Amino acid sequence: MRKLVPLALVAVLAVVAWLLFFQKHESSPQTGGETPAAEPASSAAPSLQADEPERVSPAPALEPVTNRPVKVGAGRFGLHGTVVDEAGRPVPGAWVAAYSAPFPILDFELDIEEIFTRPLNLSLEPLASSFADAEGKFDLAGVPGRTAYLVARTFQRLTPGRQRVLPEELDGEEGVLLRTVAGADLQGTVLDADGQPVAGAEVLVAPGLKYLIAAFRNRHFFAERAFTDAAGNFSVEAVPSDFALAAAAFNGPVRSGLAEFGPLAPRSSGRVTVRMDPMGGLSGEVVTSEDKAASGAMVVAVPLDLRRLVPFIRDPSSWTASTGGNGKYQFPELPRGQFLVIAQGRQGRSAPMQAAVLDAGSAAPKLVLDTQSVITGRVLNARGEPVAGAKVQLMSIPSTGENREDATRRAGGLLFTVAQEILPEFLPDATFARTETDGGFRIAGWRSARLRVSAPGYVQSDFEMGQIDAERKPVLLLYQPGAVEGVVMDAGKGKPVQFYLVRGEADELLGQSVRAARGESRPRRSRGEEPATPAEDNAAAAAAKVTEALQKDFAELAAELKPEEDLVLPMESWRAELEASVFCDAADGRFRLDGLPPGKWEIGVQAPNYARAEADDVPVRSGETTKGVIINLSRGATVSGRVLSKGNGQPVEGAMVTLGRGQELGFTAMLQGLDDNTAIGESQADGSFFIQGAREGDDHVNVVAAGHASATQEIPPLQAMEERTDVVVELSAGGVITGIVTDRHGLPLGGRMVGAVSMQARDFQQTATDEHGRYRMEHMRPGSYFLLTAGLDDESLFSGDFAAMLSSSRILTAYVAEGEVTTVDIVDESAGGCRLSGKLVKAGLPLPGANLAVFATERSGLLDFRISTARTDEFGEFEFKSLAPGEYVLNVEAEDWDGQLELEVADVPEDYRVLEVPRTEVRGRVVAEGSGAPVPQASVRLVREDGLASSMFGMFGGGEGAATKMADTNEQGDFLFEGVSPGRYHLEVSGQSWWGEEREDSVPLGRAELPSFELGFNEVKQLDTVRLPVAGNIKVSVVDGSGEPVERGIQVRAVPLDRKAEDADAGEEERLRGFGWNGTGWVRGVAAGSYRLEVESEGYAPASLAAVEVTEGETTEVQVTLRRGANLNLRILDANNRPIGNAKVEVVDPDGVVVNRDDGIGAAFARFFGGNQDGSYRLGTFAPGSYTVRATYEGRVREVPVTLLEGQDELAEIRF
Repeated sequence: MRKLVPLALVAVLAVVAWLLFFQKHESSPQTGGETPAAEPASSAAPSLQADEPERVSPAPALEPVTNRPVKVGAGRFGLHGTVVDEAGRPVPGAWVAAYSAPFPILDFELDIEEIFTRPLNLSLEPLASSFADAEGKFDLAGVPGRTAYLVARTFQRLTPGRQRVLPEELDGEEGVLLRTVAGADLQGTVLDADGQPVAGAEVLVAPGLKYLIAAFRNRHFFAERAFTDAAGNFSVEAVPSDFALAAAAFNGPVRSGLAEFGPLAPRSSGRVTVRMDPMGGLSGEVVTSEDKAASGAMVVAVPLDLRRLVPFIRDPSSWTASTGGNGKYQFPELPRGQFLVIAQGRQGRSAPMQAAVLDAGSAAPKLVLDTQSVITGRVLNARGEPVAGAKVQLMSIPSTGENREDATRRAGGLLFTVAQEILPEFLPDATFARTETDGGFRIAGWRSARLRVSAPGYVQSDFEMGQIDAERKPVLLLYQPGAVEGVVMDAGKGKPVQFYLVRGEADELLGQSVRAARGESRPRRSRGEEPATPAEDNAAAAAAKVTEALQKDFAELAAELKPEEDLVLPMESWRAELEASVFCDAADGRFRLDGLPPGKWEIGVQAPNYARAEADDVPVRSGETTKGVIINLSRGATVSGRVLSKGNGQPVEGAMVTLGRGQELGFTAMLQGLDDNTAIGESQADGSFFIQGAREGDDHVNVVAAGHASATQEIPPLQAMEERTDVVVELSAGGVITGIVTDRHGLPLGGRMVGAVSMQARDFQQTATDEHGRYRMEHMRPGSYFLLTAGLDDESLFSGDFAAMLSSSRILTAYVAEGEVTTVDIVDESAGGCRLSGKLVKAGLPLPGANLAVFATERSGLLDFRISTARTDEFGEFEFKSLAPGEYVLNVEAEDWDGQLELEVADVPEDYRVLEVPRTEVRGRVVAEGSGAPVPQASVRLVREDGLASSMFGMFGGGEGAATKMADTNEQGDFLFEGVSPGRYHLEVSGQSWWGEEREDSVPLGRAELPSFELGFNEVKQLDTVRLPVAGNIKVSVVDGSGEPVERGIQVRAVPLDRKAEDADAGEEERLRGFGWNGTGWVRGVAAGSYRLEVESEGYAPASLAAVEVTEGETTEVQVTLRRGANLNLRILDANNRPIGNAKVEVVDPDGVVVNRDDGIGAAFARFFGGNQDGSYRLGTFAPGSYTVRATYEGRVREVPVTLLEGQDELAEIRF
């Protein structure tokens, strides 16, 4: 499962973001329009308990129709239990369903392959379902033999997320206790763009993209489906309370709408109106590279809006049009917004162009099919035989210009940048060819394109054409798939294991091994595992022999190629790895994995209550089955204990308990069992838990329970097969953060997103403000948090402009104390500002498709972001929806101009500006001093001095850095900067790269700087020739106390002996700094003279070497020994025991010398973002000895002594 989660969930699903609110549910609408789900009839409705609070609103008056199927699944097991409320009382009449995954978006019914062979199929069909009786008892039939996840729904009551049920509980006698919590019900209406009701529309309710973080953190991924009646009304009997949701409506393949609502109070009724998006039309023309009309081409309109990706995935044909004989096409109906239009056919595929649908008569830019680029080659199998009838398909998207990647990025913005790798998976396969009897093919494509080849009896494979030179012809090699058969055994009992998931993970595919033999591939990845056992070494040796034999076969095949041909081997196949996953329910414990590409595989097994085990280096041969693989599962270590409520000692029932390594376990625990290295269990009514299958070395227990703050507790590392008992974890209620969000005029902002994150507490949360601008986040772990608010404008966010999250005022900090309410009111400076629109031009002509970002120059500190983004349309027009008055830097990324402009925003409601980018140039040449020879590959920096903050430095505190452009000289030593903004600049030149990499020539060159100069608008500036002096290098060999190289990152600094390090300005310090790895560090381009060398490395005490002499044209080699140091942590608290993060800290040795550096962005980030839950953070590593730690805060000074011992961590605490 290690690759299933990041690849299937992140690579595919995260690209289309949280599409959960587009999920289908259990059944289709009934004929004549579905009456939405409502409260069941009185015979099935849960009775109101005497001590249950009265509902805020009455049950809806609509005639109840449940829209809930009763389904007998395809499995062979039963599952029974009882649905209960928070007090353990039965809940009658609830609908109960079993699913295959903890998250609806990963559901599958029969085979895990459905997740990626039918991505976003969105069926959400349950494995089995039924209704609870009057006593709350349910009985599911036909449940498959694997871990199931249960839900229960009834009026204003539902399970919080999905409840995990292990296979061993199937057909059990005790039954499952299915816990529910109070929710809300939802009534709604769907209207078209003209305000008329829409009958028969599909409505999907779930957490929206804006509040995905909250859904993940609260483990409440919810999805529900309803249909509108003749009046356009719908209802959902139960939705989660206390966090924001979204309702998406669909009426046909291209009509959709979205509305947000909530948070709703428990036992309340919500109301939402979903208005369908207005529609328009789009027309255009497709031509060939010869500018001739391209008839019969398919044009695909890809919506650049996350709200519309599901309709696109569901029915791509409805988002396509065909050209007529004149090359013209028309989309009669598309939602208004931004699209990528791509034309394709057997003749070729066009570069994507951005088009805006504004009305019924919108026009798209002309699309040009690349009919001149053609790939010809052959497809052979491993025996050198031609593969006839194979389908060769183009799997890349072209672009214009030499830099295809950059042009593609500009064509679609950030959203398309992320999606470009998988978009071809969803495009209709219009650009393809079939191989002839000799295996030959001819397909429209270019030399950096990716091709996919499919043929019956062979592994579907992808090939990168960039592997060979442009003049060569590719020979694509197809493998026949192999298979692996084996058995999974209980190592302790010697009996087969019945229920498990077996997964194949490619260690080294055949193509990789051959490329490695030719020196073309990167080294095999490291797993960070312990040294191999003798048995593992023997297995690796056997697999190596297989690899050698396969390489020999390919060597013989390569010898038979034609002179103009090159062998192209398949790329690594993430699809093959994802598809090599099988859930097994076999009494004899046997499994079979089919369709594996040849190579060496790791076969891993995950089973409930067992530690994960694997067979490494299993050889897979083309067309053969590898048999006899035996995987022994052990119960691993076991941990038992209790979960109690802190303070009163009461047991906590239903808490999810996970075991793992490190405090980051809290994140993997949210995967709810999808991570195969995390052992998981649940507390019982008495708070007890028992977990099997823990790994050796697991050292943390994480507990999550409703109504409590989560907790992570460190335990002594587990030993193999250890039985750890009496682990007690106490859960507290945590703290509360609340407040009011207002705009710059003091008006409350409703529907505003508020997020909180703490590196110390390792917690995060997200919510929305109500209509009064108030927000509230409960059950937060104690610690220091950062608060951020954003409007999350739909048009920006859903079109991939995620920088909109940084458009608010400065990020605020708050400390959450146990049991306390922390109030933080937030003023969002970006709200209530000026709506600034305008046009961006160059030489009077519009600049279309430019990415714009403004950064406030007047900032209040490190965490003051205030970023706003926009994009120019095809006419160069742009709009910033709300900017506070003040001065800004406007960063422009256009197709033919990148640079920055100054922008001043007035305190007016609306404004319009025409912004012209300059055609300014700065030219010059770099030569070696003395010889006058040009210096190629010299690093040149053009640094602005007069206050225009760069994007990066502006993000971190307001104008401290200067806007910098960088370039390298060409072979003649010339450099050129284009599109430079007017202002005052100076030039810095280095003979080496600014990161200290070695030059190709052997003569070390130093650095030079030209005097400041003024640059006017559209001025072409020819600078004086820059002459670089001959300099020297310092090479440092860094060893530990035993004389072995320090195999870590190394930082080296050369300090001239005629000054102290702290006296050097920032620029000089940077010039004299170097880096290194694995025992060797360099400082290059150092002027001749005497230096003190300072060397640092993680885990070692800093060391220095005095009087290092540097000579022109030579490399001075020295050796420095680093001793193991001691880590010093510091906690600074105020009078209320709250951490202080902005005190100045000094570590002073016995001679009165300050030995730490507590300045700059790095130190600030250590205080703000690093640290532990108790407020402490790491100061650094120091030599063993006695020190004084001095803190200065608001004019007051406190000191504490500290003694550091080698290899030990020490905590110092200072109180104000």
